[in-house]
Amino acid sequence: MGCFFHSDASGPGSAASSSAFSAAGEGGGEAGGQGGRERLEIALGAREWVLENGLRLVTAHRPELPLTSVQLYYRVGSGAEEAAWRGTSHFLEHLMFKGSAGYPEGSFDRLVEEAGGASNAYTTEDLTCYHTDLPTQNLELLLRLEADRMERLRFSATGFEAERAVILEERLETVDDDPAGAVFEALAREVYAPGHPYASPVIGTAADLERLSLEACARFYEEFYRPRNALLVIVGDLEHERARKLAAATPV
Repeated sequence: MGCFFHSDASGPGSAASSSAFSAAGEGGGEAGGQGGRERLEIALGAREWVLENGLRLVTAHRPELPLTSVQLYYRVGSGAEEAAWRGTSHFLEHLMFKGSAGYPEGSFDRLVEEAGGASNAYTTEDLTCYHTDLPTQNLELLLRLEADRMERLRFSATGFEAERAVILEERLETVDDDPAGAVFEALAREVYAPGHPYASPVIGTAADLERLSLEACARFYEEFYRPRNALLVIVGDLEHERARKLAAATPV
């Protein structure tokens, strides 16, 4: 059994062994150089690591409330989509809540809510973010959930078609029946050159959504939902080392 950020050494920037978010081999270290670390410390009281597998970890100690906020960013959005598969990144955002190998459909939201937390996600042209706020004592649970769906997301035809209907309805409400949304899309088409990915809506057009396939979403997941393309941010009522060690002890 692997660990989320398993590390055998002590202190910031220690080497870590392989797993969902962990490093393999030696060389993990704090990121950004001395100047970058100092700026983070001054501005946010934050610390940053780059693990050997490329995942970036940022922690910030905020003792004001017994809560922790976790954001998991994947550095991919609609700007990375192939023209034939517009809408993939946002569609995959929805599928990330449809179950993984260790946690069947419905488990993520149910477990987070039972733990006193709230979770959501959003997609832009350049990134996809999954964010959760919950009591600090339940952080380990969330790390297990995120690790499992990063490595072992489950795709099903039934779940895919259910989400297609949900996203088509979302588009209807936020664009087709919303003048502001329609104007925003028209403005993007005017600002960006034809064929530029930013000229296309993040959610995709209705035609894009009808054309999109389960296989395209699975390929997108395999290509981009990897530790080297992710940033994990943990902010809350726990010390930096406690956050790192808790993640290191979290089984996948």
